[in-house]
Formats: sequence, C-alpha cells, structure tokens
Amino acid sequence: MVNHVAVVHHTDAQGTLWCIEGRPGGVGWRDAHDYLGSRYTVANVAQPKSAGQREAVCEVAHALLGTPYDWQAIVKDCGNAFGLAKAWSLKWAHGTVPAHVVCSSLAAYGYSTAKLLCPSGDREVSPADWLKLWTERGWS
Repeated sequence: MVNHVAVVHHTDAQGTLWCIEGRPGGVGWRDAHDYLGSRYTVANVAQPKSAGQREAVCEVAHALLGTPYDWQAIVKDCGNAFGLAKAWSLKWAHGTVPAHVVCSSLAAYGYSTAKLLCPSGDREVSPADWLKLWTERGWS
C-alpha cells in the first residue's frame, strides 16, 4: 500500500488542491482529489516547516516539471525487493540538479534543498522510506 509520494503545491480559485508528482510520463501536475479521498493516504502536515521552506519545496517541484522518469531507480527498487540492494548504487552528483526522478526522489530533492528532514536526498529513496520517517517522528 506504500507506493507513491506527491508534493502538495497550491489550491486554485475553484478550490482544487494541486500536487506535483514524479510518474512514468515525467514530472507533472495532478489534482489531489483522488489522494484526499483515499483512506490510505498519509500526509506529513505535522512535520515542522516554515513558510519559506514550504515555498522552497514547491519551487523545486515546479522547476522539475517535465523531468523524465528515473527508470533505473525503479529497477533498483525491484532489486531491493529481491534482496539485491547492494548490487549497485544510484547517487546524484553533489550540487547537481537531477535529470531523472521518481515520485519519492522528487520530494527528497525538494526537501533536502529546503533543509527539511527527509529520508534521503538522493535517488535511492522510496515511498516506504518517507512513511517510516513520518511515523517514527509522529508526523503522519
């Protein structure tokens, strides 16, 4: 059930809550209605964040709109499921902007840029890593 991370961005004039997410077609906008309607949705609204940090996360997510999906990271996630976690390592070069992201690494890059606690600031972060952090800290 732990399979996706989306960054809440804004509510429009009609009251629609919009998020930005990494997905197979690339980073894009999504109406958060389905997420909000699911009893399985978990959010980290209780995580301490300043208005400036929230804005920074949103700016990073917005800047990455259209960024291609990170299929190598997905393959590594599958390898992890089969106990192959040490088979290879995926790291972003320090100080660079990611050229490919998945949902969880999009959020991690934004959070690390905003100096917010996140499970990892690199490609090797999964939705389950986010949930673990939030539940351990009592933010979910």
